[in-house]
Amino acid sequence: MDLELRQYLDTKFAEMDGKFASKQDLERVENALLTEFRKRLPPVDLRAQTHAAVLGAIALDNLWP
Repeated sequence: MDLELRQYLDTKFAEMDGKFASKQDLERVENALLTEFRKRLPPVDLRAQTHAAVLGAIALDNLWP
């Protein structure tokens, strides 16, 4: 392999490494945000299920006079 081609390929691989490093940082931040979001999701989800059950009971109560 001649020197010019090797330098070109080394440059391109270095650019790719830089892109992967920034992508990995972005993925780390996204994962941290999603994890925090999911930690807070269950209480909201439980409240929604409770409300749905109450509204269902009210609807059934209205069906039977």
